[in-house]
Amino acid sequence: MHNDGTVFVADTGNHRIQVFHANGTFIFAFGSEGSGEGNFSSPRGVDVTKSSPMSRTKIVVADTGNHRIQVFHANGTFDFAFGSEGSGNGNFSSPEGVATRRAGGGIAVADTGNHRIQVFYYDGTFAFAFGSEGSGNGNFSSPGGVGMTSDERFYVADTGNHRIQVFEYDGEFDRAIGSHGTGVGQFNSPRSINEGWSLAAVADTGNHRAVFAHNTRSAGSEGSGEGQLLSPEGAATGAYFRTYVADTGNHRIQVFHYNGRFLFSFGSEGTVGGQPPPAQPDTTPPPANDTGGQPPPGGGGAVASPTLAGGEFAFEFGSYGSGRGEFMWPDGAALGPGGIIGVPDWGNHRIQVFHPNGTLAFEFGSLGHGPGQFFYPGGLAFGPGGIIGVLDLGNHRVQLFHPNGTFAFEFGSLGHGPGQFFYPGGLAFSPNGLLVVTDAGNHRIQVFRIK
Repeated sequence: MHNDGTVFVADTGNHRIQVFHANGTFIFAFGSEGSGEGNFSSPRGVDVTKSSPMSRTKIVVADTGNHRIQVFHANGTFDFAFGSEGSGNGNFSSPEGVATRRAGGGIAVADTGNHRIQVFYYDGTFAFAFGSEGSGNGNFSSPGGVGMTSDERFYVADTGNHRIQVFEYDGEFDRAIGSHGTGVGQFNSPRSINEGWSLAAVADTGNHRAVFAHNTRSAGSEGSGEGQLLSPEGAATGAYFRTYVADTGNHRIQVFHYNGRFLFSFGSEGTVGGQPPPAQPDTTPPPANDTGGQPPPGGGGAVASPTLAGGEFAFEFGSYGSGRGEFMWPDGAALGPGGIIGVPDWGNHRIQVFHPNGTLAFEFGSLGHGPGQFFYPGGLAFGPGGIIGVLDLGNHRVQLFHPNGTFAFEFGSLGHGPGQFFYPGGLAFSPNGLLVVTDAGNHRIQVFRIK
């Protein structure tokens, strides 16, 4: 998965890669059966470099049947390939798993048939390998997957030995996790492991479930219903604390919350690529309270509204997308002076502000880590004088903006000390100007004076 939530699926039986939005809507597909450049033979693994913007991303595919790795540009056009069948350095025997490093550059490959992990530089040049066939520490039996965590360790799905093994960056053995079985902490032929957003998920194939390493919970049981799995061969964690599971036997992708709760699924058996959703109808707010986007005169700026009975529908605005007035998983809303509505447009890494009738007033922010940029804004509140406070969730900070959306200042960083945050979850202003922040990952509330 990419940082922006885009999902890449190795569609093994159709010899192609399919790409979806995080909500399961189809974007595009590439590849067909063959051995030429850009062709595949039963590809079993795919990962992407975590570059921003998306246009700089590279897509790395374990082309299993062709015993090679292929690298593509973000739009699916072929870039280069490396490897061929064999057992020497840089050769492969039915590689099934691939992972890209988050720092320093590099590609790790689960060289399944050779019972080892090989590591390459981003240009495909061989760096080093570790592991050999066996059941001891540091040995493998047909490893099906490899993942690399944020602390640069290798996690290997040691499929035939029914366990996960952990290695330091240089390939030195650290520890083994699990044993053969169906209980908590046990595995039956795990085929993949993936780490993202500080969460790790294992496709526990033989037990028809996905296991979440951060809390040892599992999702799924054998079957074809919602939340059930049949020989899942892949699991990936990513944005919005979701885990996407390749439900192999049911020919679909199922999506779970990080606590194991089923969310939704997409896909079915077939050869046709996913289809984009139908266009959203034009939903114009009713004219009764339409003030041209401005609050009505008098009344101290109060906005007239109809009397609602028991949640009676009034009007709606917005649709899926990245254009002005469109949203990608908006994460809450806040009312500001004069009835304006501020919305953290999570997936588009921006804030949109609307007039009381739902027409767009202005927007600010973009993907990034600098002042005025966001990495998944997760909360918004209006403070004294119309100042706008935004929880910049992925950057572990709070940013403050003037009422027109121009940047004022920021505070906070990743950590556990006073004034630091670990995935903050909410914020609010008190009447006397204090800013209260829910520091979710640190299990506390922090209060700040805004000067």
